[in-house]
Amino acid sequence: MLWKELHNKIGLCFSPDGKYLASASHEVFLWDVRKGQLVKQFPNREEQIISIAITPDNKYLVAGGQNLFMWEIEMGSEMLQIPESPDVIMDVALSSDGRLLATAELFGGVHLWDMQTKEALIVFEEFSGISHFVSFAQNDTVLISAGEDKTIRLWNLLTFELIQEIEIKQGISDMAIHPSGNLIASCSGEQYIKLWELK
Repeated sequence: MLWKELHNKIGLCFSPDGKYLASASHEVFLWDVRKGQLVKQFPNREEQIISIAITPDNKYLVAGGQNLFMWEIEMGSEMLQIPESPDVIMDVALSSDGRLLATAELFGGVHLWDMQTKEALIVFEEFSGISHFVSFAQNDTVLISAGEDKTIRLWNLLTFELIQEIEIKQGISDMAIHPSGNLIASCSGEQYIKLWELK
């Protein structure tokens, strides 16, 4: 199935139920996956949107770019309840229960946000270079981050402690987490994919 491109896409994500696909650049579009039809177009923003995610209940769409914000999907209204991020957002990830939001940022930091209070719980700052990727794993008890500093980091979200570092030869451009939470696939400028088993 080929859909008409309405813009230069930067961010893509499926809704947790698989019904919708969201795409983003300066605007955000919501598509019906089965019908291949545009369902909703969210308001235009001046800044580039880099990464998007949909909450597990399909109620909200979270987007990151020069700022961090979210829309209420059904009404299409923007919820200006998340404070402005101090940095450009490169990636966003939601916990499986929708209570936590993690953001990876241009200058290397990773924020963990409480989605109910819209406040930052902690900032992980042991990075150099761009943070490209962030994801929850192992029943939301572990946060995984990676980027240009050639290190994959695992954080215990119960204690906020760094529990594992995996050093690699080149910076990571993207990653995927196995549903078991025990295996990571990564890609970089080396032009091949690596698999990493977690402790």
